[in-house]
Amino acid sequence: MKVAFSPAARRDRLEAMRFYMNASERAAAGFDTHLRAAVAFVLDFPNAGSPIDERYRHKPLTHYPFSVVYRIEDDTIYVVAVAHHKRESWRTRLR
Repeated sequence: MKVAFSPAARRDRLEAMRFYMNASERAAAGFDTHLRAAVAFVLDFPNAGSPIDERYRHKPLTHYPFSVVYRIEDDTIYVVAVAHHKRESWRTRLR
């Protein structure tokens, strides 16, 4: 399996990193570590994420209010959002 981030998911990640970097380098590094751990988990166990609908799943990050939203396509985990739990704008990407 391999992973691919959509351009929107990359923007989500950068926006979150900027936010946490403004708080502290430690917070930003922690976010990045937990994001990488969630993606690694999904790569190892693609069907373990909680279903959103028939195509999409999500894996929450530990200690941060974000989830990795993804779908499985052949041998690729396609990340469509790094979604903040209090924002719903990413849901339009699931259409």
